[in-house]
Amino acid sequence: MKRIDTATKATDLFGTGKHGFKDGQPPGVASTRLDAAWFNAAQEEICRLLEGMGMDIVPGTFDQMRQAKIIEAMNAVYFLPNQAPGMTSTLRAIAEDPVGFNYAYAVGDSGAIVAREGFAWAPNTADASYTDDFNDICYGGAAYGMVAVGDNGGIQTGVDGVWTARDWSQGFNDMNGVASSLTRVCAVGDAGIIRYADNPTSPGGVAQPTENYTSIAYGNGRWVIRGATTGLYYTNDGGATTIVECTGNPGPTEVFSVCYEPVSGYFFADNGYYSADGITWQSGGGWGPSTIKIFATRAGIMGFTETEYGARPFGGTFPVVGGAANEMPANVTTHAALSARFKGLWYCGADARVGFLPMPYGS
Repeated sequence: MKRIDTATKATDLFGTGKHGFKDGQPPGVASTRLDAAWFNAAQEEICRLLEGMGMDIVPGTFDQMRQAKIIEAMNAVYFLPNQAPGMTSTLRAIAEDPVGFNYAYAVGDSGAIVAREGFAWAPNTADASYTDDFNDICYGGAAYGMVAVGDNGGIQTGVDGVWTARDWSQGFNDMNGVASSLTRVCAVGDAGIIRYADNPTSPGGVAQPTENYTSIAYGNGRWVIRGATTGLYYTNDGGATTIVECTGNPGPTEVFSVCYEPVSGYFFADNGYYSADGITWQSGGGWGPSTIKIFATRAGIMGFTETEYGARPFGGTFPVVGGAANEMPANVTTHAALSARFKGLWYCGADARVGFLPMPYGS
């Protein structure tokens, strides 16, 4: 958008640097002169909004904004747990694409992939007719786009909704988690499988302790991995060498998943465990520093800072517009992910439910 900035603008009409229009007051006060740049900006803001909602611009039609039901659409997209068209699968993980045409992707049972396209959610198709369950997804960086992992060795990369199967897993073990440094992707799975790749076609890995790895997070130059037998490990190279058990490891019965919160720079795990470096862990009962808030879902946890995302305490249900009938119950919500593009929370769950929750929300 563009505010008027011609020589005859009403300077600072709406605040410092926020110019507006004025009527002429003869003698001596000229009305605001208009220019093509302002009209083009106003035109394209409106036209591209309508086109982004799938509408054609129709000359002579004066109610297209009303037809678009923009306010209703925004409420549906940002607050309510929408059901992806034609889908009923449980969606198990969701991640934002920070640069792509589609804003976010959710993956789940039976090869389900859902993409957020403009104001709506739409199904994608996995490559090679993959029909096993996807378990996790992340943004892998420019070389990969999105990376999704699943059962029976399933690993796929996707750019703008086009997905390609990758042979990274060396077998048919279930792949349970994936995280990226934006130049290296690391995927973890059952039976000691940890695979890394610096480009989509050249995976690597070494023998690791033989246990099932269920969750992984990346931050501050380090990956942290949860093993079902030992608990927490770390690696600085994504599994190119043997992973190392963390100091103060809470063990597998205390920790089921792990996340990294980029604003504070802390790693978090279940039951109040946190770490400033991913190596040394401690329990703070309330997840460490008082400025840190934790959002918990059935399948994992994620953290966000009070300063960055507001002080509202989040629980197992989403306090969305429309009241209790439109909330996503705690036993249905499967995963959530922070949005860097829109300052909020993407979430997904059973019956192909997907949505977005702005923050701060409420009081």
